[in-house]
Amino acid sequence: MLIGLSACGGETPSSQLPYFTSTDMTPVFISDGNVDSSFLKQVHSFSLVGQDGDRVAEASLSNRPYVANFFFTECTGIYPTLRTRLTAVQKAFDSDDLTMLSVSIADEDQDLSKLKAYSKVNGIQSEMWKLVTGDSNAIQHLALDSFGARLDLNGNLYAHTETVYLVDAHGYIRGLYNGTLEVEIMQLLNDLQILVSENLDVA
Repeated sequence: MLIGLSACGGETPSSQLPYFTSTDMTPVFISDGNVDSSFLKQVHSFSLVGQDGDRVAEASLSNRPYVANFFFTECTGIYPTLRTRLTAVQKAFDSDDLTMLSVSIADEDQDLSKLKAYSKVNGIQSEMWKLVTGDSNAIQHLALDSFGARLDLNGNLYAHTETVYLVDAHGYIRGLYNGTLEVEIMQLLNDLQILVSENLDVA
């Protein structure tokens, strides 16, 4: 699903990325000093564990843009394609400029050796691309409250999503993409370059 974006209150520069409302994930363009940030979708506090056993929290991601998604290692449906698309993102950027965050929704993936093996087999560079796990309830709340994603279980099936989220250095969501589609990953790469450049300008 490629999301259509329309400008609010006049023409919007092509380089400006939208924010998203916290109620229904509606994309909005804003002008500096002309927004109530409480209405914008921002990633809340979290603390999870990466495939190397390191603690990964929102504070550790606050100085650079990052890409986030939800997955589980045993997925044989959409995630192999999504993982392939995200590998292109990993290759396009340096770890100093970007972090990638894939949050497992499966209890089985709380075995870090499983995440580590999955990372190695699939060429995932752990210094840049964090596969994280943690308490199931905390992950459910993170998905819904911070990303607007419902990951309810249906029997033994995990209801996850193909959506990839672009988050800026301040924790605000700035883009939503269907990660299984090459055209949308190309858009993500373009939007990422904008955020990385903006972040370098203010660093």
